[in-house]
Amino acid sequence: MRRALTPLLAALVTSTLVVTPAAATDPPVSPTQSGRTERAAASVDLPAAAPASFTVHGSGWGHGLGMSQFGAYGMALDGRSATNILEHYYAPAKVTTRTDDPTIRVQVRAGVTSVTVSRDSGVTWTLGTAPGTTVSVAASSLTFTYSTASGTARVSTTVDGTQYRTNPSTWPELTLTWKGGVVSVPGANGGSGTVRYKRGSLAFGPLSGAVNTVSVVRLNSEYLYGIAEMPSSWPASALQAQAIAARTYAYRKYQAGVRSSINAHLTDETTDQKYTAYNKEAEAGYGKYWVAAVDATRASGNARVIQAPDGRLAETYYSSSTGGRTTNSEDVWGSATIPYLRSRDDHWSVDPRVRNPYATWTTTITQAQIRAKFPRLSDVARLEVSQRASSGAAMQLKATSTAGSVQYLLAKPTTDGVRTALGSRLGIMSAYLSLEAPPAPDPRSDVQRLSGDDRFATAAAIGRAAFPTGRTVVVVSGQQASLVDGLVAAPYARSIKAPVLLSTRSSVPEASMAEITRRGATSAVLVGGTGVLTTDVSAQLRAAGLSVTRLSGADRYATAAAVARAFGSAGSVVVASGVTANLVDAAAAGGPAAASGQPVLLVPRSSVPAATRATITALGARSATIVGGTGVVTSGVADALRADGLRLTRLSGTDRYATAAAVADAYEPSLKAGTVVLASGLDANLVDSLTGGVLGRLTLLTAGAGVPAATDRWFAAREVSLLQVLGGTGAVPDSAVEAVR
Repeated sequence: MRRALTPLLAALVTSTLVVTPAAATDPPVSPTQSGRTERAAASVDLPAAAPASFTVHGSGWGHGLGMSQFGAYGMALDGRSATNILEHYYAPAKVTTRTDDPTIRVQVRAGVTSVTVSRDSGVTWTLGTAPGTTVSVAASSLTFTYSTASGTARVSTTVDGTQYRTNPSTWPELTLTWKGGVVSVPGANGGSGTVRYKRGSLAFGPLSGAVNTVSVVRLNSEYLYGIAEMPSSWPASALQAQAIAARTYAYRKYQAGVRSSINAHLTDETTDQKYTAYNKEAEAGYGKYWVAAVDATRASGNARVIQAPDGRLAETYYSSSTGGRTTNSEDVWGSATIPYLRSRDDHWSVDPRVRNPYATWTTTITQAQIRAKFPRLSDVARLEVSQRASSGAAMQLKATSTAGSVQYLLAKPTTDGVRTALGSRLGIMSAYLSLEAPPAPDPRSDVQRLSGDDRFATAAAIGRAAFPTGRTVVVVSGQQASLVDGLVAAPYARSIKAPVLLSTRSSVPEASMAEITRRGATSAVLVGGTGVLTTDVSAQLRAAGLSVTRLSGADRYATAAAVARAFGSAGSVVVASGVTANLVDAAAAGGPAAASGQPVLLVPRSSVPAATRATITALGARSATIVGGTGVVTSGVADALRADGLRLTRLSGTDRYATAAAVADAYEPSLKAGTVVLASGLDANLVDSLTGGVLGRLTLLTAGAGVPAATDRWFAAREVSLLQVLGGTGAVPDSAVEAVR
């Protein structure tokens, strides 16, 4: 049991005001304390108002019990063998061997009423339809469907016009065997992708109102090749240690018997072990190293496993990484003290050589989010780590309200309880964490400046403000010559609740990678072709453990169309100039378009590209908003769009600043003006408003230290409760902010 691949740490630095480790004056919390509202000691100095957020610094990913995967990587770099690695993390357990090769059942898909399996060309396959009865299948795919025929739960499929179905008493599953290649099951990878199977067989039966799909494989000679728990590019001894730990874990599950809840011994997900079957061993360039590692741990049929001091197989829990030490078993889950699951040195998890993306991470938890974890408090004025394990991992959190009431997070203090109670959705990747007092509020409480040391850090700050958590990021070019693709990214990014981060042409800058790490991102969407974001960018992201997809076209107009099509459908679109000199209009429209769910499409000055017209049709759009005057997007463009049946609205002004104000006027009835974005309208600073569109706010523009008349008039006519300023004082000087205020 573990927490998956791309893992990281931080020194457990105690914040002077907020975090206090367990001490004689703050004893460990008993189960009876948790959830009970108490009064804080009279001497406690509490702030008059609850802070808007709390910052959490941490290290590592996962529960921190048993072997650390990044630790194994570091030990391998130090020349340690697989046996050395395992006997360090599981001491005093020892590596020994077994010769049997039992058949195990792995649940690979459940919870759906229909599963379709396909075969590669050249594959011959056979369906087991009854005891001792098989049918050859000529079709290239088979669909297995759940039903309750005559009140009995069954799974059926049709071959050459004949239906075959399960029988609860004599044949509870249909079985599929094959030879000569690979068969595929969509959705088997946690519902997110297609898994290919070369070894063993597949079984299909009814379970809990759905089709239960099970991979039936030999544990040593088939199952282990599909374990996808560690990058295949890692050193051989680390891979071998992973193979032995995974084998031992599977043996324990086999010995425990088939679990009725899944009708299998274990699942293919990280609640047990990640199993992607032939996908793993067929990884381009690297799968062969995993196969070799598995083979090396089973020489001459002697399969290496880990044996506990009592002679039984060890419980080989493992996780991605820790904060420098693994944690005792009883501290992780509050379970029994297991002699071979003790706190062990794991400094390798934070060794720079292993390039652990979770060696350090930081996340911000809002007042609303933390208050939801302490429902008996009216607010949270102070958040403290009140108990730690010997490893340094947090076992209990204590919250105190402005009224002096106290509530504890857990009924029973445990490190994994802290991790799971807060959750990865809040960016908490492990219990190796410390808390930081929130910054003092800006005396200008109606201004929030979102900025960083450069454009890349500014984009990260904007992304955190828009979506503090989330595992997907959208990446666009931050180079001045290639900003156009990013202009269309904000509405799509907001639709999937993702930030827009910036990259150079060939690498992801440190500020962007730090934000990816902080939020524990697992997937990235690149906007733009390889001429804008090279394959080096996608390779860097994949090396950090992210899956990468790309939205692009033959030119900027086709790229905008590709991003728009990712919406699936849209009743209305925004049309703006894609000409380099006029990109500011699309930037000003990005926020309102994002909030309204409208894709942004680009056009040249006087024509509508074929890709744009085809995309409008594919989306099913019935109306369009043209942003910019006829000098930017001519009446010929409008005529062409009307000819395609669209209802048109044009939003424009005498200059770029007046056009932005016109856009804000038009969208104000639906978006309101409570919070408004102020960004630079100068071409040199366009990148900030590009990424700021993900905030989904009305956007007004300024010009250096001066405030254009159109912007001034717009603000003068309204009361704005919060002004979000994009970029540093070099882009939007304080003098401009004060003029607007």
